Amino acid sequence: MSKTSTESVPHLRDLFIKGRELKIETGDEENPIIEVWIRKPSSTQRDYALRKARTKKARRRAELLSPDSAEHQAMLLEIQEMDIEEVIEELVRGRSTELRRQATNEVLFNPEIGSDWGKDGEKYFSLLDARLEVQDQILREAEENQTTPDFESNEEYKRLASLEEQFQAEVAERETVLRDDYRAQVASEGTPEELRKKLFNKYVDAESEMVWFAEFRTNMIYQAVRRIDDHSKLYFESVEELLDMPLEIQTQLFNAYDQIEMAGDIKNSPTPPPS
Repeated sequence: MSKTSTESVPHLRDLFIKGRELKIETGDEENPIIEVWIRKPSSTQRDYALRKARTKKARRRAELLSPDSAEHQAMLLEIQEMDIEEVIEELVRGRSTELRRQATNEVLFNPEIGSDWGKDGEKYFSLLDARLEVQDQILREAEENQTTPDFESNEEYKRLASLEEQFQAEVAERETVLRDDYRAQVASEGTPEELRKKLFNKYVDAESEMVWFAEFRTNMIYQAVRRIDDHSKLYFESVEELLDMPLEIQTQLFNAYDQIEMAGDIKNSPTPPPS
């Protein structure tokens, strides 16, 4: 089984600027170790990845929208076999993440909808902080006493957990209202055939976006992986060579790239965490 070396890992924020070494055990007798350098792609390389992703997305859209393509016909047939309630439900499901976010924000910031969680939700956020503090205390005591953490006998933890459950229940209740309203809106927006056409377009959009994301991410990782002895040179000769690597090795490269991206978010944040 391959694994990544964790030796000499730089500070998280430094990863964004300097990059990091990655050692991967391959399990291959001839090449037991892969050593690469992972660093942030340049703005030019990012533009290249964006162009490749847009091209792949446009090509995929064209394939799905072509009446002569087998995938176009299969998608149409799948939608035609749905009854209209299933079509509506699929359209509503496509909005589920947005509706959940809206419900959470309304419960947090509008006391007329949920409980009073504070003007800016500060009571709820204080609740989360307090729960984490009590949880850490229970874990520390269990470690010191070499016992199993006992959350259920801690009254303060149970009280805070109950408040969290209350918040989640209020969000779920509000989400149900928003979902029902949106379902009614969707049902009133056209004839059954118009709704089926809308769902088809939603499927095309979703598939195209997934292709765009996969292509962009893969090209960014291809640009990020460098030779350990010369950071100016790409490790892989092509994206195809990267994709031909065993899945476990790809996963570790992708995870190292994600760490670089996260480091960029921290570096560019207005108030970076202290060292």
